[in-house]
Amino acid sequence: MISEYTQVVVNKAELLKHVIKDQLKEDINEVGRKKLLIEARFIYFHILREYEQMVYQKIGDTVSMNHASVLHGCQKVKFWLEKDHEFRDKYLMVLAVYNREVYGIEK
Repeated sequence: MISEYTQVVVNKAELLKHVIKDQLKEDINEVGRKKLLIEARFIYFHILREYEQMVYQKIGDTVSMNHASVLHGCQKVKFWLEKDHEFRDKYLMVLAVYNREVYGIEK
């Protein structure tokens, strides 16, 4: 039997995948090296790690990747948020929609 906590985490991960697909038009379950796909995947990693406190391996399991890929993605997001204004806009848009859906937060 799956615990309630595990069900909530899986539901949030699936919701975030849906938000990213709606906002960025990318399916992060796809395999590929397109710039927008990589950015979308890394945004997914970072939001689950920073805001939902999921461990790297658990995040990786949701997209069939290993923990090292997730760690790398989270580190890149921190750098890109400081240096790349276009990336920051995408990130903040996804985060705002996700927070509105999950927590009812408007900002």
